[in-house]
Amino acid sequence: MTFFHSTIKVKQRLRSAKLLERKEHNIIQKKAKDQKICKKILGLAAFKKAKKILFYLPIRGEVDITEIFSKKKTFILPRVKGKILQLHATENLTQTAKGKFNILEPHGHLTKIKPHDLDLILVPGVVFGEDGHRIGYGKGFYDRLLKKTSCPKIGIAYGFQIVKNIPGEPHDVPMNMIITEQKTLKVRRKKLGATKRA
Repeated sequence: MTFFHSTIKVKQRLRSAKLLERKEHNIIQKKAKDQKICKKILGLAAFKKAKKILFYLPIRGEVDITEIFSKKKTFILPRVKGKILQLHATENLTQTAKGKFNILEPHGHLTKIKPHDLDLILVPGVVFGEDGHRIGYGKGFYDRLLKKTSCPKIGIAYGFQIVKNIPGEPHDVPMNMIITEQKTLKVRRKKLGATKRA
């Protein structure tokens, strides 16, 4: 088995295991964790400084960060367009509708934002490694988008979604930071994926 195929199998196993764990997440515990994570996001210097923030609307048990949506920032949501994510400035959640994959997306007529104009990206995922790597749903939408950006990228997850490391692939774009209800991991890439807990 080649390294490439071995990497894919490892990612598939991790994805399946964490999706199941997230599906079985206790609703009351989840809500409390969501609130802790939102509080951490609001306290970040990068969040306070940022004006244009790429946000996400939770699906399949992802961390619900919608309570920060009302803060005085320009919130941007992704919209699936072919094989890419098109970005639109969104004032409130009434400006969304179910799109591809039955996910809430911003209306297409809303102001478009270019990826390189973003100040901060809040990134959902199924699994995150302490080395900053991420496993999503396998469609590659975020991988293609993140390559076009230079701003800080913050992975948002629950503590049980974090593993020591994830095998990297050429198209992967590591996170700068990962936030869970338990801790904040600042990824230091210069030291071979070493991380600093804050």
